[in-house]
Amino acid sequence: MSQQSTKLETLSRRSVLRTGTGLAAGLGGLAAAGGTVTLGPRLAHSAAPMADSQVPGLYRTKVGGVVVTAIADGFLNIPLDYFTGTTPEEMGPVLHDRFMPPEGPIPTAINAFLVNTGDRLIAIDSGAADRFGPSAGRYAALLETAGLTPGDVDMVLLTHAHPDHIGGMVAGGAALFPNSEVLIHQAELDFWTSDARRAAAPEGMQPMFDLVVAMRDLYGDRISPFSGNAAVAPGVTAVAAHGHTPGHCGFMVESEGEQLFIWGDLIHSVDTQLQHPDWLLVFDIDQENAEASRRRGLDMAATDRLQVAGAHLPFPSFGHIGREGSGYRFVPSPWEYEL
Repeated sequence: MSQQSTKLETLSRRSVLRTGTGLAAGLGGLAAAGGTVTLGPRLAHSAAPMADSQVPGLYRTKVGGVVVTAIADGFLNIPLDYFTGTTPEEMGPVLHDRFMPPEGPIPTAINAFLVNTGDRLIAIDSGAADRFGPSAGRYAALLETAGLTPGDVDMVLLTHAHPDHIGGMVAGGAALFPNSEVLIHQAELDFWTSDARRAAAPEGMQPMFDLVVAMRDLYGDRISPFSGNAAVAPGVTAVAAHGHTPGHCGFMVESEGEQLFIWGDLIHSVDTQLQHPDWLLVFDIDQENAEASRRRGLDMAATDRLQVAGAHLPFPSFGHIGREGSGYRFVPSPWEYEL
């Protein structure tokens, strides 16, 4: 069989009409002759069991010569009263327009990413592990589904130190990644490992400090802090976006003239915060700088027509940012059936 004969024929209007006309004529002839047209056997089936979960959440895209994998660690629900700069009553009509319950809560994805450069496997964030109950913590299992182990990861880049990003770093009191260098912004590490800041923090926040200290102690000298917009790996540059936390940042992945901006927590709710960049969350430690970083990042993404991805954009999260009125809109990237 020739190579050409193995290819699928591209459908044309003529071929569809030709096939359809022949089928219609044949069925019409049978009907005119008084025959019964039977298109297939009618079989009785027992009821299939009802599914209560989705298939594993892995999705890959290429950025030049680099393969980036999105991992769906799970989700969390954000109550409307967690937002600042607005009220639940103001948010209700916005959610209604987007076919969401106006009373909330707002479900938001928890995504992490792998960047395979061919020479190095880089993890960006690590999911929540058991920090948010059964709705999250699928990261380690999905690594296995992807045919990988934590030992295959050469480097971990952390956008910031909230539990839904570093929870997976600590598994059962041990370091999940046995061979990885861990990079985190110096301001982020300094803030969360400060005894004085922990003591001054609300009681509900203190476990966050404890988690970062546990991670620091487990990974030891494999932790490499960086500052500013540093080149953290070949083809990967940190992009400062402080405010959500003191050292919050995104990462720009570049290869063969293509770019992907993985922006961490620049947005938590695509349904509200793109149109209203001033609607913040109680988790934004420095609210003024968080809003400024968001506006700066959205403007850069829209102006430069960057492909973006985020921890809390709808899985698989890859898309573009367009301007819409005084705000922005998210345009998901087309699904890639082949890389």
